[in-house]
Amino acid sequence: MDLMMKKGYVKLLVLSVGWFLFFLSFSSIRNITSSINHENGLGLGSMAGTYGGFMLACSVTTSIVRRFTTKWVLVVSLGIQIIFVVANLSQNLYLLVPISVLCGASQAAMWTAVSTYVVDLVMQLQERRSPGILSRSLKARMFGVFFFFGSLAPVFGALLTSLILSYDKGETLLQFSLGNKNYTNFRSLESFANASNVSSTVIVNIDGYRTMDTVDLLCGPRFCHANFDEYAERAVKTGTRTLLFGVYTACMATAMLGYAFFLDGSKTLKEVLCSSQGCVDFVEDTKSVFKLAAECNFLLISPLILFHGIQTAFFSGEVTKAFAGCLYGIDMVGYFVAVYGTSAALTAFSTGFASKIVNRTFFLLTAAVVDLFALLAMSIWTADNGDMLYVFSLAFLWGIGEGIWTTHLNSLVGTLYSNQPEAAYSAYNFVLACGMTVGYIYSNYVCMNIKIYVTGCLCVIGICSYLVFILKKPFYRMQEETIIVTATIESPETEQLNGNTPQNEE
Repeated sequence: MDLMMKKGYVKLLVLSVGWFLFFLSFSSIRNITSSINHENGLGLGSMAGTYGGFMLACSVTTSIVRRFTTKWVLVVSLGIQIIFVVANLSQNLYLLVPISVLCGASQAAMWTAVSTYVVDLVMQLQERRSPGILSRSLKARMFGVFFFFGSLAPVFGALLTSLILSYDKGETLLQFSLGNKNYTNFRSLESFANASNVSSTVIVNIDGYRTMDTVDLLCGPRFCHANFDEYAERAVKTGTRTLLFGVYTACMATAMLGYAFFLDGSKTLKEVLCSSQGCVDFVEDTKSVFKLAAECNFLLISPLILFHGIQTAFFSGEVTKAFAGCLYGIDMVGYFVAVYGTSAALTAFSTGFASKIVNRTFFLLTAAVVDLFALLAMSIWTADNGDMLYVFSLAFLWGIGEGIWTTHLNSLVGTLYSNQPEAAYSAYNFVLACGMTVGYIYSNYVCMNIKIYVTGCLCVIGICSYLVFILKKPFYRMQEETIIVTATIESPETEQLNGNTPQNEE
């Protein structure tokens, strides 16, 4: 490995560590908010607001990143994320939702910035090694390293969250015992009886709540937010909540300072603020984003991106609660997510480096098969045949799919539109956020059994659309311009899809 490549990986490491700290905090909030902020759907409402803001802002993030550079977009956006974390302490719907929208808008800029940074870094390195040819495998490796850190973040965040919540010994702590099939969600029947007015609930009564039949009726594929009333939730103490969100705030503040002082940037803050450049034409850049999104190749891969967004919301908002929180209590959600994150991290890292010898289509088909198998396993779960190993295996399977979708969909977009990374990733994030927003909005109104079938159908539609894209053998052109570094030389992947013999990739 030459000096230039080493410097490139150092830059990537700085970006990845900062993202790790940011995503550790945000992913933890996302995964527990439906349980810790269950009242009146506050948690799901805040996530819907976050990804609604994310979706709305995607069309202008191209201009923002070009104007202020990736470094300062990340620094300022992390400051907004800190405000969002602190706002979670209030549990006020009218305060949290507007701030969530702002949080989502800033995250849209962050995602465009980091994706652009990685693509630019790959292009710099590739120009030194093989001028004019953009290596698919190098881009996949770079994204694999980045998303390895991104996928590890939920693991450490989940473990940290479970550790903090385990010290909360309130009487309404959710508990679950597998011994002799004796299920319970409270330390005692007295605390359960005092938790809420159970007489108003038709499905559950005090004597029957500890039985296998009741757990089978409330949790797993038969889970419904409407039936999962406040008695089945955890009353987290104020001190514990403050400590939890205080740790998240510290992580994000560290990431912000790290980016401000160590991230490589093309401009200083003074140059950005005092630039003589006029206002960026947001209208033109917005048009370019939607024009790219309407391009034939992008339309064919959009259903798969949309599915990825809905699937992400489905896991964090539904699976964690129906198969972990409902059964074992909010303490176990962290460990459940840790298994998911570990699986995603290892998959992202391994498939990123294996992309040099294995075709991307194979990985995406594998992810689709794994997700469909996980959905099937969820649909047949019962309290009789589903033990803890069964449930945690579901998290492992979902992690495999997540690691592949995140790494290779990002790499695909970067390969298709390497001369327009900002607009391409803005369009990508718009579709992804649209899926997440829909997923969180309808979560509170549709039961798990229906969501399983909907998610499965979307997976099939998405992968079929991608196969049409592959069989179409596109020339990777847009507006009569070949999407490569030098227009006179085709990329290896372009030649491969056109049926020609590919060149050797670096």
